[in-house]
Amino acid sequence: MSYYPKNAGELLQAAELVLALALNPGTPPALLARLKAGLEALARAYVDAVAAQRGGISAQDAARAARDVSDDLTDRKGKAFFQACRYGEGGAALMDELQRAWGGGRMSAAFNQPDADQVNTFDRFFALIDARADLSLPRAAYDEFKAAHEDMKAKVRAEEAADAARDTFAAQVQAAGKAFGPAYRFLIRDLLFNEGEDLVRDHLPRFAR
Repeated sequence: MSYYPKNAGELLQAAELVLALALNPGTPPALLARLKAGLEALARAYVDAVAAQRGGISAQDAARAARDVSDDLTDRKGKAFFQACRYGEGGAALMDELQRAWGGGRMSAAFNQPDADQVNTFDRFFALIDARADLSLPRAAYDEFKAAHEDMKAKVRAEEAADAARDTFAAQVQAAGKAFGPAYRFLIRDLLFNEGEDLVRDHLPRFAR
């Protein structure tokens, strides 16, 4: 057994206990004074950073799920549009024009790109097609495809923002842990040397080793 936290889970347990002890009127004065001298604030920063990181993970998962749904819808609407073009009055000639607008290659390859690349591909596609007044398109199918694409683009950007936020939260947890961990270990050494092990054993956690 050890009084010193070794991993993130143990460090969080220690920080949460520090906060509880700082609010407990039964905490011995010698311990409370040391907590109030700065460790409580460091513990709060660490606990809050971990909570923000967990919230960021949940937000990232939600953003990814929403992007997946939108991606599936965009693929369905896009393929329905191209099918309508292929078998409509424009036929092969129209499909050749559309293929050039999406950058060439197979239609399936365009839809199987990574989502951010697909967004860029069809951003260019819609810009080119919207500039063409000479093309006879199945307008309803085109508008549905474009609307689905715009929604997918928004969802991709939201996921990218959630990814960036999660990276920020992780850095904040690391920084807060680097501040709290050494201060907590110093508390243990201080108490053991100046107050005795009974105070430490009775009020602070021990971790299995």
